[in-house]
Amino acid sequence: MQIKSNIIINDITRMSEIAKLYSITNQNEKSRKYHKNIINLCDKFPKNEAMLQFKINSLNYLNKPYKSLETTNELLHINPYNILALINITTYLRKDWMFKKNSFEKILKKAEKELQNERYDESKNTYLECLALEPDNLCVLNNLAQIYSILGDNEKSKNYNEILLEECNKQLKHTQDETILMLKTNALISLKRTLELNEAVDALLKINPTNIVG
Repeated sequence: MQIKSNIIINDITRMSEIAKLYSITNQNEKSRKYHKNIINLCDKFPKNEAMLQFKINSLNYLNKPYKSLETTNELLHINPYNILALINITTYLRKDWMFKKNSFEKILKKAEKELQNERYDESKNTYLECLALEPDNLCVLNNLAQIYSILGDNEKSKNYNEILLEECNKQLKHTQDETILMLKTNALISLKRTLELNEAVDALLKINPTNIVG
């Protein structure tokens, strides 16, 4: 499996070099084609640090900011210190389109309205903008998990539920908050982790014995 993975990485490396050469020589359509192939190839194999880096570079070339930020988030959960991911986040945060007259609260309201109107694809993209501004926001993570489930992308729904669970556990180390515990139970229900769910419900009932989850 490791040998196969190395072969794929070598193939992607060559494709990336060809794409760069086409770009330098102003053969942009050919370069775009190679970048699309790189993304498709990366998506066919289990996520690892090297493939996600190639995917981010190709998404940036194709000017797909939402997908790039989403992939960057996946990369940071594999390696929180990955230089490319950190630079990518910083680059997008500096861009006017991210901040121009839009605070986090305004973008969040837009996402919530789109979700209420069942415009799931639009809402997903707007929530990803929110996530770029606040990567540990529990409500954003929860809603992204739910939206991907509605859209039938169970793998991404699972990924966001796992991230949500991780962030809930971090925050619960400092405070036993009812809302955080509710979001934790949501993630555990989706992930079908019965034992952990029972523990979370018990903790929730200690705070509020009348909570409907209990």
